[in-house]
Amino acid sequence: MGLYTCISHIFYRYIIPTGYPIFQKTQNQSKSNPKQVQIHFCIKKLEDVELNVSIKPFRIFIGSLYSPIQNALRVNFSIFTAFFLSCCASYFDGIIKRNVIMKTREELQSTWENLVDKGFKNYESLSREERIWFNLEPITVDGIFDQYTNYGAEHIEDIIEDLIYLGFNDIAGLVQRMNMLFPGGKPSRDINERNKVIQEWTTDQSKMMESINDEFWLNYSDLEDALLNFINKSGL
Repeated sequence: MGLYTCISHIFYRYIIPTGYPIFQKTQNQSKSNPKQVQIHFCIKKLEDVELNVSIKPFRIFIGSLYSPIQNALRVNFSIFTAFFLSCCASYFDGIIKRNVIMKTREELQSTWENLVDKGFKNYESLSREERIWFNLEPITVDGIFDQYTNYGAEHIEDIIEDLIYLGFNDIAGLVQRMNMLFPGGKPSRDINERNKVIQEWTTDQSKMMESINDEFWLNYSDLEDALLNFINKSGL
């Protein structure tokens, strides 16, 4: 028997025929107060009570309740089903992710080399995932300062954005501090121009650069691990 059929059966088989709330006035038989009236609320079978009212309005009233209840049950059941399926999907998705076979950097070397070729030929053609790997892998290997003396700082704004995307706001802050060592806080996109500025740094500027780079190396392993996990989950 279906859920809605069962509810209908209960309403029309048991609730309507068996019970009806009535107020029954009974006169107290006590001689001291013969006119005292007590109000009793009772539920009796309709066939045991003589009523001068029709059962039809009552059936209409119960029927008017049935449809909203039926709809409410249908909606709530749909919500419950959607919630249950969502929980199942999240659970199994977590199992799948936990059992993903993680590739090492050695196993990803050939993929990395192809990505480097693609990035240097047409940087704009990189997908978001490819761009993050292309920009951040050199930092995990050579540090922040090397991006300015070699290739990398051409896309320094993207590097900052990609670090923040992975949740490394602190390292992004170090890159921004390194940028402040260049005129206007913006390193040139030309590698020769950047190196020319670096050669003209004062002693204090050089010490600042070393301090920033040293601070990065204290926490670089977290970035290295996060980037490797990101690469594997992205399916690159």
